[in-house]
Amino acid sequence: MILKKRILSMLLVVALLLSVMPMPALAAETNEDGYIEIYTIEDLYNVRNDLSANYILMNDIDLTAATAPGGDWDSDGNGWKPIGGTFSGEFDGNGKKIIGMRIDSSSASSYSRLGLFASVSGTVKNVGTLDSYFGGNMYLAGSVKTDYYGVEHKTNATFENT
Repeated sequence: MILKKRILSMLLVVALLLSVMPMPALAAETNEDGYIEIYTIEDLYNVRNDLSANYILMNDIDLTAATAPGGDWDSDGNGWKPIGGTFSGEFDGNGKKIIGMRIDSSSASSYSRLGLFASVSGTVKNVGTLDSYFGGNMYLAGSVKTDYYGVEHKTNATFENT
């Protein structure tokens, strides 16, 4: 009887500990058109977890406070951390905007590829930015794509309505 109580007590302690531990977010689901829907800043940030998937922006996303110095999505004082690697999927902005994205690489010792994406070989379309700041040492042709001294690098990439 005492052994059963001890085992039950231990199981309850384990269950209690598991209930208060943070759990990773579940993988995003793909909609009927084959796109992963983006609603939040976290959804947008998580695009970097699958650079070959297809995404669709479902609403405007305001990064103004989030990427301001000290904001929740301020990467080491530099603002938004561009989606790194080479994005090879499709990003459909769905006519929506990224608002207030701040990227400041002035503390970088070398030029950085900055924008919503650091590099793109896929398709980015129907997305715009509003009231955003891009400054410092960077290659940038626009807010969603990279640039090298004013010459857009579009090798195997498509930009539509951006």
